[in-house]
Amino acid sequence: MATLPTFEPYVLTPLDHCVYAGHLFPAFVFQIENPSSAIPTLNLAVSRLMHLLPFLTGNITASTQLKRKENVLEVQPPTQEFLREYPMLKIKHHDQSTSFATSGSYVRTGQSNNESFIPFPSHMAGESKSPIFRFQANIMSDGLILCFAFHHMAIDGIGVFNVATALATCCRDSQAEIGSLPTSPLREQQSRQSILEIGSGAKNTQPAEIDLGEYEWDLDSSSDVEEPISKTIAIDASKVEQIKAQCQLLVEKNATSAKPSLTSNTIATALLWFCWIRAKYHGSDAGEKPTNTDSRILTVVELRDRTEPRLPSTYIGNALLGVETSARVQEIAPEITVDNKSSCVGHLHPHEIEQISSLAISLQNSAASINSQYVRNVISNIVSSDNWASTPPPAEMLISSLRPIKMYDIDFGPILGPLKDLCLEFNPFPGLCWIKPARFGTKLAPWEFVISSEPKFIKKIQQESLMKRLILKDGPRL
Repeated sequence: MATLPTFEPYVLTPLDHCVYAGHLFPAFVFQIENPSSAIPTLNLAVSRLMHLLPFLTGNITASTQLKRKENVLEVQPPTQEFLREYPMLKIKHHDQSTSFATSGSYVRTGQSNNESFIPFPSHMAGESKSPIFRFQANIMSDGLILCFAFHHMAIDGIGVFNVATALATCCRDSQAEIGSLPTSPLREQQSRQSILEIGSGAKNTQPAEIDLGEYEWDLDSSSDVEEPISKTIAIDASKVEQIKAQCQLLVEKNATSAKPSLTSNTIATALLWFCWIRAKYHGSDAGEKPTNTDSRILTVVELRDRTEPRLPSTYIGNALLGVETSARVQEIAPEITVDNKSSCVGHLHPHEIEQISSLAISLQNSAASINSQYVRNVISNIVSSDNWASTPPPAEMLISSLRPIKMYDIDFGPILGPLKDLCLEFNPFPGLCWIKPARFGTKLAPWEFVISSEPKFIKKIQQESLMKRLILKDGPRL
């Protein structure tokens, strides 16, 4: 490296301190005949990206600027030695094909299975200096898997999309200028300052337990628990739309005043939650549950258009909050015996439609509660606190939807081309479910759920009666 990228250290925002304090490892799968031919392009592109957005080379560490507060983190420039040890781009050759990482495959979440595909050890988030972004180009027998390793306390899902867009720009033009990228260091600084200003003057009236930090998932702690896996389950989008229409009719029929308009994302989330509850609490081996059992999940709300003033869509840092929604398990009926006609998804049992509608309305109401005033109060609470550590509520599942993000539209130039697939199975968190970006610009693109849990439980979800009717047998068409 000829010159060391430099930038002024900056404190992570209050919203950054609301998310999971660790690394995630999404992998971009490219299908090209000669994957090694892409390495010169990637080397030049990453080098240009470092020059234009040098803060991506930084490390998260304890803040030197807010010393009187506990658990405040900041991004500092790396040393030359650190960048030599953990370069921005690593190259590694593998004997496998890309098929093991494409949709529908099982991926073990243990370190020994994934460490060879990521650019630094997954435990580095707990160290005093932790990279906020690194790449690893994995040369496979039939393509290339480009791992984007990022620290979630500095970047969120839309931020990764913006980094990917910037990298693609540099792949197409190794001399790209800052004006051609989605963002710039100055715009990022302005957005972080805006987040601090949003919280100024707010009343500290909101509860503190609203974020997505580290905590124990609600999992069986017995000694015979299997090592978790990640599994991609593809759902027929036309069936989701059919169920959405039936739920909407029921909601409008029962509405006494305003008639809420259900979204496809809300229905897809409600369907997964519905099947999760039935698999976990109403299966033959679920055991007897107390009458007051609640199922609690967290869903992620994107804030860029919910703040006043609005944050730009190109902002790379975190602009999201988790919201809890709960449902009484006893109000979700076990699997209902149906005749041949009603076994079709288009003819769900009326009780199923009623229960799915109820979950959907609860989810939509929870998301709607995260308005600009709520966000203002959250930020104000954190800023005024002496300890910025997150204290999230307990939950058995977290659902994060990347469906609207147009990852498959990114053009990485003539050699790499577009994505074949986005692999999220390298993120080993039991109870976590990603909804992958849509593959085409249509609401009929398959819904793809990446679920991390024990193998036995994932099989139970797949065998749940409604889920069996929703699943695309051959997975999404690539």
